[in-house]
Amino acid sequence: MAQQARKNTQQYQDETRGDIYECTLENFPISDLTEKYSLAFFSESFQYVNMQNAFDVLNFILSKTATVIIFDFFRKDEVAGKSPLGGGLSIGEFYERVNKSGYLIQTDLDVTENLNPNLRLVNDILVNRIIPFSKTLDAFLSTRHKFLYGLFKFMFRRKLKKTGYKYSQRRNEENFQKFKTYRLFVLTRT
Repeated sequence: MAQQARKNTQQYQDETRGDIYECTLENFPISDLTEKYSLAFFSESFQYVNMQNAFDVLNFILSKTATVIIFDFFRKDEVAGKSPLGGGLSIGEFYERVNKSGYLIQTDLDVTENLNPNLRLVNDILVNRIIPFSKTLDAFLSTRHKFLYGLFKFMFRRKLKKTGYKYSQRRNEENFQKFKTYRLFVLTRT
């Protein structure tokens, strides 16, 4: 992506083209920073950062009037049962970290229900196409390449079990709504 971005922006002079950093937010080369940014945008990527480190870096690289936009899903707190869906930071911890880090939530929009058509589509593809195909492939390989396929399944049994659980029929809109919340946040510095 970085190579494509450089290619797409090579027509601009260096002073009008932004810098492209290939790093995690937590490892942002703050010593290279020549001016503060006015916007930070996270699109389904905030769940992968360490919140404390992220806000520490944002406080350093953003101007006092900067805006932070986060569009991502979060894990609901205190929900009974084990979620079949991985990922997502705790929504409660997020609210606490925002307050402790000197930000004000200007917008907190829950768009979880808006995802239902996409979740139904993904579940339909999974249940009606991918799972039946994988069962057919499993049956074929079990009969045609019994020894090698058996060895493969034995060697990767934990990974296969985890994948089977992860992509079972439990990955649906009902479970997503029970265990996750998809939000659009707009934050400003206080």
